Amino acid sequence: AGKVLTSAKVEAIDNPKQWYYLACKTCGLKVQQYGEDFDDVDRKPIFNCKTCGDIEDVFSKYYLILRVSDDFFSETRFLLFNKLAAKLIQTSATDIFEKYSEKFLFKITLEERAKKVNNSPYTVELFWDDDDEIKLFETQSFTEEPLMLTNSEEI
Repeated sequence: AGKVLTSAKVEAIDNPKQWYYLACKTCGLKVQQYGEDFDDVDRKPIFNCKTCGDIEDVFSKYYLILRVSDDFFSETRFLLFNKLAAKLIQTSATDIFEKYSEKFLFKITLEERAKKVNNSPYTVELFWDDDDEIKLFETQSFTEEPLMLTNSEEI
């Protein structure tokens, strides 16, 4: 095992799962949540930290996998943890996580390609984060069925 210095171009973010993990606010180590069903607003989820035991206060940390290439078009993946990923992206994982759990209103483009290709993303033209606008949209009655987003080929 050794260390080398190399230059590479970031081609893509290549996280197959989540781009973050939850960590203990006291010691910064990864935590495990007890259960998944915490809809009770009066009760915070409980987490287990191997160092601090059962805790409630956690924060998000980056676990970012980049697909990179060199001048010879060879590709590999690099893993960046919290401090380096935050430096690269220039914002903290906690700030992004707070946006990640917010609800937005999106105006999307429905393209024929996206209808035919499985897992093709929809192109976003605009988005709104105003809670009043979102609530107004959600309470409107529609004459047609609302659009259900799906990754299936049956769109």
